[in-house]
Amino acid sequence: MAEPRPRVGAEQSTALEPRKRASVAKPAGWRPGSWWPTDRRQWLRLIGVAAAVVLLLILGTIAYAAATLLAAGYAADLPKAIAATNYLTGQLNADGRLYSTIDTAASLALLLGLRAAGVVTTADGGLVEVNGQQMKLADALASSEKVEALRCIEGVVAVEVTTEVIEDWRTFKSVLPVEVRLECNGRAQKSFKVGDALDLVIGVPRYEPGMIAHICLPEALARIVGGGQVKRFSLDFCEKNVLRVPLAATSSTALPAMKDAESEQTLLSWLGIIDKRASNAQHWAVIVRNMFKEEQIGNPGRLEVIVE
Repeated sequence: MAEPRPRVGAEQSTALEPRKRASVAKPAGWRPGSWWPTDRRQWLRLIGVAAAVVLLLILGTIAYAAATLLAAGYAADLPKAIAATNYLTGQLNADGRLYSTIDTAASLALLLGLRAAGVVTTADGGLVEVNGQQMKLADALASSEKVEALRCIEGVVAVEVTTEVIEDWRTFKSVLPVEVRLECNGRAQKSFKVGDALDLVIGVPRYEPGMIAHICLPEALARIVGGGQVKRFSLDFCEKNVLRVPLAATSSTALPAMKDAESEQTLLSWLGIIDKRASNAQHWAVIVRNMFKEEQIGNPGRLEVIVE
């Protein structure tokens, strides 16, 4: 009987060395040089983000810490909570807000904590003097009289102050070169027609973290957002040195026709317009500010646009 034939190469297979594959791959590991910033832009970006995070942590932490002390209910901690509240309210800007939504929400939680802890007097108690007249807090809350002067006589009263802030952008000294233009179909223009789709182009020589453009549009132009016409808004450059904002020409800048020349001249004098040709233009403004460097402002001055 014939024996089974051995497999071809079976005898040599034991003598062959294992195959080796060439590779240039290196084992994975942490290499600091791969993420460590090597240029100034990355350094500025890191510094800006770090400063914002630190500010958020400081204000937000103080607010929540004070609210926690109030919720604990220990009388010995009350002076600390009051001191923290006074510090935070001193950081509010003209709009009654702090640096961001996070720390503003934390401050609101603190104010609610003051009321829950019984520090702030409710409508049932408290005595105040409104415009020189002494009355109970409940009567003051029900009054429709305009408050010119207010003084707390008894208790701790929370007061909401509503103010009108007028900001004249012409007073801002420009230290940052800013180029602003309106484009229609890719061409820079100063005169447009009602219904034209425009692009507001704002350019700076170099982007820095924290750069924000503040835009105040005239009656004839608008940024269409959610079906509404937005006239004043702020936008981040998003790490670019050129910001493009879609706009629309919504109305004419020309003044309405008057019945006679005398009435027209009276209207122009009332508006402070000397040159009749200038009456067809409307003014608008753009400034660029750095939220981390408030002294860094780019102000191209008062701008004009004509919509026919």
